[in-house]
Amino acid sequence: MASIYRLKELGANLTPGTHIIKEAEFASVETADQIIANAQRKAEEILQDATRVYEEQQKQGYEDGVRKAQSEACERILGEQELLDTRLRDVEHDVVTVTITLLRRLLDEFDDAERVRLMARSMLKSLRAEKRVRLHVAPEMYSQAMAMSGAITDGFKQVEFLEIVEDGDLQGAHIVLDAPVGRVDGNLQVRLEEIEEILRRTSSAQAPSKRSLEVS
Repeated sequence: MASIYRLKELGANLTPGTHIIKEAEFASVETADQIIANAQRKAEEILQDATRVYEEQQKQGYEDGVRKAQSEACERILGEQELLDTRLRDVEHDVVTVTITLLRRLLDEFDDAERVRLMARSMLKSLRAEKRVRLHVAPEMYSQAMAMSGAITDGFKQVEFLEIVEDGDLQGAHIVLDAPVGRVDGNLQVRLEEIEEILRRTSSAQAPSKRSLEVS
């Protein structure tokens, strides 16, 4: 098989014309040509490997950058969500506080007699099936309670008899309602505390829970 050699690239300087090179001398030319070819192939392999490594590093760097950006974004979102949840809890706490404060102020506008009437009617609503009930009132409220017994039972047609008795253990607007099914305590202060507890418990149950985000 014939091969073409570029002697100048191999360092051979010949004068123009026809030259005959001995086989023994030409062996070095073939060896040099093979060395150059091998070197070129090796250089191409090195270049390909270098290109591949560069592209892999570039891709890895891009993926690392994306993951870092996603992680930072998640941290910001979680931080903002936590701040929002805290502010919502503060607002809900304030709403409950304002509600209870307004309710107390509203009740403060009534005298003890009116509080007794309102509380007694509220308690009768939970005893709609009872025909005979006994209302315990503080001694200082007995006469006023007797005077407004009709106003207390107005609208409760099932109540056939309302007995009002003095109870030395009670003071002010504190009342107790007795019925065959049991006794209902009408301590206004306790009722307000129960209402506040229910509102705060409901508010806490509806508060946003902490969220977690996962970056793949």
